Amino acid sequence: MYNDERIRISYFWMVGKKELEDKEAELRNKEREYQDLKEKHQIEIKIYMQRLMHLMFQNSDQLTTLKKEAQITLKNSEDQHRICERELKADLRALKVQKKEQEGRQQEYSNALHRAFNRKMTEMRSDHERLCNEI
Repeated sequence: MYNDERIRISYFWMVGKKELEDKEAELRNKEREYQDLKEKHQIEIKIYMQRLMHLMFQNSDQLTTLKKEAQITLKNSEDQHRICERELKADLRALKVQKKEQEGRQQEYSNALHRAFNRKMTEMRSDHERLCNEI
């Protein structure tokens, strides 16, 4: 009976030891899987961070490009506005000069009409005086 108990105990001891080794092996496998998953997760995080940095760089680059284009467009608009403003000022000066010339011609024409009228009136007076003297 003592031998039977000893054999049973040694059998249970071997079975327990074997189960312990199996469980330790499972634990090591699980820890390895956990480390692999953890490394995989870290790699994915790095990949996503690189993608994010790449997208941020692209966004910054596009924003810079758009700002440059907007400034170029603004500069071109300002230049066109200045050109139009210069043309309008030149046109205004030309119109003022033309107005002064027209006023001068109008004044000359008015003076010519007054002289013609005065001459005609002088002629009519002299005609009337002559007629009066004759009568």
